[in-house]
Amino acid sequence: MAIFATSAAAEPTVEVLRVDPVEVTAEPDKALVEACRSWSLSKEQVAEFFGLAQEYEISPYASYYQTPCSITGELTSSGEVWKYSINGGATAVWMKGDVTRYWGCSKPECEKLVLLPTDFMRGD
Repeated sequence: MAIFATSAAAEPTVEVLRVDPVEVTAEPDKALVEACRSWSLSKEQVAEFFGLAQEYEISPYASYYQTPCSITGELTSSGEVWKYSINGGATAVWMKGDVTRYWGCSKPECEKLVLLPTDFMRGD
Protein backbone atom coordinates (compact mmCIF):
# COMPACT_ATOMS: atom_id res chain seq x y z
CA MET A 1 0.00 0.00 0.00
CA ALA A 2 1.39 3.39 -0.98
CA ILE A 3 1.57 6.14 1.59
CA PHE A 4 0.95 9.56 0.14
CA ALA A 5 2.00 12.83 1.66
CA THR A 6 -0.54 15.58 1.41
CA SER A 7 0.36 18.89 -0.17
CA ALA A 8 -2.02 20.99 1.92
CA ALA A 9 -0.69 22.15 5.29
CA ALA A 10 2.67 20.48 4.68
CA GLU A 11 4.32 23.21 6.74
CA PRO A 12 1.78 24.26 9.38
CA THR A 13 2.20 27.31 11.53
CA VAL A 14 1.94 26.07 15.07
CA GLU A 15 2.11 27.54 18.53
CA VAL A 16 3.16 24.93 21.04
CA LEU A 17 1.19 25.31 24.25
CA ARG A 18 2.66 22.44 26.25
CA VAL A 19 5.44 19.85 26.07
CA ASP A 20 5.12 16.92 28.46
CA PRO A 21 8.09 14.86 29.69
CA VAL A 22 9.04 11.91 27.52
CA GLU A 23 6.95 8.76 27.95
CA VAL A 24 8.95 5.52 27.81
CA THR A 25 7.44 2.06 27.46
CA ALA A 26 9.22 -1.16 28.39
CA GLU A 27 11.63 -2.44 25.76
CA PRO A 28 14.26 -5.20 25.82
CA ASP A 29 16.85 -2.82 24.28
CA LYS A 30 18.23 -1.14 27.41
CA ALA A 31 20.43 1.27 25.43
CA LEU A 32 17.41 2.55 23.49
CA VAL A 33 15.39 2.95 26.69
CA GLU A 34 18.23 4.99 28.20
CA ALA A 35 18.40 7.15 25.06
CA CYS A 36 14.66 7.67 25.34
CA ARG A 37 14.92 8.79 28.95
CA SER A 38 17.49 11.41 27.91
CA TRP A 39 15.48 12.72 24.95
CA SER A 40 13.59 15.99 25.29
CA LEU A 41 12.25 18.73 23.05
CA SER A 42 11.56 22.36 23.83
CA LYS A 43 8.47 24.19 22.59
CA GLU A 44 10.62 25.71 19.86
CA GLN A 45 11.92 22.30 18.80
CA VAL A 46 8.40 20.84 18.64
CA ALA A 47 7.36 23.76 16.41
CA GLU A 48 10.49 23.19 14.29
CA PHE A 49 9.67 19.48 13.95
CA PHE A 50 6.19 20.21 12.62
CA GLY A 51 7.52 22.99 10.40
CA LEU A 52 9.84 20.44 8.76
CA ALA A 53 7.48 17.44 8.84
CA GLN A 54 5.29 16.29 6.01
CA GLU A 55 1.64 15.44 6.57
CA TYR A 56 0.42 12.03 5.37
CA GLU A 57 -3.06 10.79 4.52
CA ILE A 58 -2.44 7.64 6.57
CA SER A 59 0.18 6.66 9.11
CA PRO A 60 3.65 6.48 7.53
CA TYR A 61 4.58 3.86 10.16
CA ALA A 62 6.23 1.46 7.70
CA SER A 63 8.57 4.13 6.31
CA TYR A 64 10.08 5.09 9.68
CA TYR A 65 11.74 3.40 12.65
CA GLN A 66 9.73 3.18 15.85
CA THR A 67 11.00 3.80 19.37
CA PRO A 68 9.51 2.94 22.74
CA CYS A 69 9.17 6.62 23.59
CA SER A 70 7.22 9.69 22.64
CA ILE A 71 6.84 13.31 23.60
CA THR A 72 3.29 14.61 23.91
CA GLY A 73 1.60 17.92 24.50
CA GLU A 74 -0.77 20.46 23.00
CA LEU A 75 -0.45 22.95 20.18
CA THR A 76 -2.62 25.30 18.16
CA SER A 77 -2.76 25.53 14.40
CA SER A 78 -5.21 27.66 12.40
CA GLY A 79 -7.00 28.54 15.64
CA GLU A 80 -7.61 24.91 16.61
CA VAL A 81 -6.16 23.13 19.64
CA TRP A 82 -4.64 19.69 18.99
CA LYS A 83 -2.98 17.08 21.19
CA TYR A 84 0.21 15.83 19.59
CA SER A 85 2.54 12.88 20.05
CA ILE A 86 6.03 12.72 18.50
CA ASN A 87 7.71 9.30 18.41
CA GLY A 88 11.50 9.17 18.70
CA GLY A 89 11.52 7.56 15.25
CA ALA A 90 10.35 10.81 13.55
CA THR A 91 6.64 10.11 13.18
CA ALA A 92 3.92 12.09 14.87
CA VAL A 93 0.18 12.50 15.18
CA TRP A 94 -2.18 15.34 15.97
CA MET A 95 -5.46 14.35 17.64
CA LYS A 96 -8.65 16.31 18.19
CA GLY A 97 -11.90 14.49 18.91
CA ASP A 98 -12.19 11.71 16.33
CA VAL A 99 -9.76 13.39 13.91
CA THR A 100 -6.15 12.20 13.62
CA ARG A 101 -3.53 13.79 11.38
CA TYR A 102 -0.31 11.91 10.57
CA TRP A 103 3.19 13.35 10.18
CA GLY A 104 6.67 12.16 9.32
CA CYS A 105 9.88 14.17 9.46
CA SER A 106 12.41 12.97 6.88
CA LYS A 107 14.35 16.14 6.03
CA PRO A 108 18.02 16.11 7.11
CA GLU A 109 17.28 18.95 9.56
CA CYS A 110 14.96 16.59 11.47
CA GLU A 111 17.84 14.36 12.55
CA LYS A 112 18.80 16.57 15.49
CA LEU A 113 15.22 16.43 16.83
CA VAL A 114 14.67 12.65 16.93
CA LEU A 115 16.37 9.50 18.23
CA LEU A 116 16.21 7.23 15.17
CA PRO A 117 16.15 9.17 11.92
CA THR A 118 14.65 7.53 8.87
CA ASP A 119 16.97 6.29 6.14
CA PHE A 120 15.46 9.00 3.91
CA MET A 121 17.36 11.63 5.91
CA ARG A 122 20.66 10.51 4.48
CA GLY A 123 19.87 11.99 1.09
CA ASP A 124 21.03 8.82 -0.68
